[in-house]
Amino acid sequence: MNNALQTSPQDHAPEMGELTPYHTGPALTQAMLTQHGVALTWQDGQQTTLPLRWLRDHCACPACRHPQTRERLYLPLEAISEPPSVALLDGHLHLNWRDGHVSAFHSGWLYQRRPEAPLTSAVPKVAAWEDNFAPERIRHSDFFNPSGRKSLVDRHATGRAGIDDRWPAGGRGSEPFSRAYWAPTRYQLWRPL
Repeated sequence: MNNALQTSPQDHAPEMGELTPYHTGPALTQAMLTQHGVALTWQDGQQTTLPLRWLRDHCACPACRHPQTRERLYLPLEAISEPPSVALLDGHLHLNWRDGHVSAFHSGWLYQRRPEAPLTSAVPKVAAWEDNFAPERIRHSDFFNPSGRKSLVDRHATGRAGIDDRWPAGGRGSEPFSRAYWAPTRYQLWRPL
């Protein structure tokens, strides 16, 4: 239906705002609109077709996802009546929706989420504490960057979390933590189907 053109390989990769790594993976070589969605082909020959509504729902731009909590700000409740235009830029998928919105998807992120991909858990394995165990202290300032948040989530998931006792007192120290850590967890657990 509509073939996408590709420019150069992976110069300006879209940011998907995920804590789990997705930056490795082959670049997209072809994207084409079909009656079932967008058919994608990667450099290694893997192929899939992703529905338009799924793609619109998974847009990671700041208008669609809260930049701190990652909660959805846009819910695609209406059927998509007119398909977007499709482009590959630097090996990544870009969709220009008819309402003027633009969604950009990292090729590695899409590669991990294709229905044919093997399932892997993003949750670290739980291990028993060793005799010399001490919780890792995570500084307040570290929490406000992706690697610090990932470290805290990983440690919390395995029962090894510790928060530095020098966090600011009162709401100013705990409120950003709650918004960025507990709110997405609550949202994922209680999100309506």
